[in-house]
Amino acid sequence: MQLLQSNSLVLCFLILLSACNQKNHYTVRVKFDNANGLYEKSEVKMSGLKVGYVKDIQLSDGDILATICVEDKVEISADADFIMKDADQLGTKVVEIKSNPYSQNYLTDGETVYGVYYPSSETDSHSVIDSFVQKVAKPILDTLGYEVTPKKR
Repeated sequence: MQLLQSNSLVLCFLILLSACNQKNHYTVRVKFDNANGLYEKSEVKMSGLKVGYVKDIQLSDGDILATICVEDKVEISADADFIMKDADQLGTKVVEIKSNPYSQNYLTDGETVYGVYYPSSETDSHSVIDSFVQKVAKPILDTLGYEVTPKKR
């Protein structure tokens, strides 16, 4: 009897814990041509505010299908633009939603839309990494006595 009570107590605790950690959200699937730099847990923003996150990324019929979770209180117009763009200088991406504030139609749970990728002018990954190494890493390594670039002989 005591074992049954302790198991019931553990089960109630787990249910209560999951209910406290679970946000109310709905999902939208966004098709992209390229997902380089987009990861699970990448931020989804609208007007600069975080409104969700990337839940899953899969390959689907030659396209990248990103499932995003959006907070229930956020209404996204059916004609909204989903734009993947750079979040930082290291190539990490964010999904920015541009919703039409005058729309009468809104997306619902599970709908699929098309997104676009807008690279910034500095998204060449080699130039971003080279720039980071030259500006940040090289001075630090130089002071520690490490040689990043071989010296001319």
